[in-house]
Amino acid sequence: MDLPFEGLTYPETTLLVTTQFPFEDHLEGLSNVSYCWKDGGNFSLLKVPGRWRVSVYPDENRPIEEQMTGDALNASLQEIVARDVSYAIAEQRPYRVHMRMVTGYRRGRMFVAGDAAHLNTPAGGMGLNGGIHDAFELASALTDVLRNAAPDARLDAYDARRRPIARDDILAQADRNRARMRERDPERRRALLRDLQATTQDREKLRAYLRRSSMIDGLARAAALV
Repeated sequence: MDLPFEGLTYPETTLLVTTQFPFEDHLEGLSNVSYCWKDGGNFSLLKVPGRWRVSVYPDENRPIEEQMTGDALNASLQEIVARDVSYAIAEQRPYRVHMRMVTGYRRGRMFVAGDAAHLNTPAGGMGLNGGIHDAFELASALTDVLRNAAPDARLDAYDARRRPIARDDILAQADRNRARMRERDPERRRALLRDLQATTQDREKLRAYLRRSSMIDGLARAAALV
């Protein structure tokens, strides 16, 4: 489609590990999606059917190849829950994360949505949900055209409604989520945690936070754009 995919690639590499070990039986209050700080770093736990996906953020001063060995990955998992035996690792791979967006969602009769239109850190699940919202809006636009809406105006509205939301909500919020998780200073971490705790105690702040994080606000603004 000859569309520029502008933005950046974050410098860090993330190590993905999957295991059937039941973290939920060993970590009190663990949710199905948990972003966790540890001394000098962080990790995340995502529950999927039959296993946990663990994202390990490696030591930036050591080669990635060293930290992808079975012993090194086992040591990283042992930091989460210490065991007398090694972890059984079902899958392992490194990956890089981007923050990018195309310059337009439409090129004639061709359209992009989801990861083809915007890439962001997975922290918070913004990209997947934003991609689903893209698909719903595009389907609505195509349906309207089939029902005799003016084609160019309605199809251009897809870009006008979704691209600003990707830029100002999806990419921006995901970038803030990444920055919070990569915070290393203990005092700053405590301040961030206190702020989140205070939000849960304030009904209006909590409602606003949930509307923003669940992307309901983004849908409302998109609907009002055209």
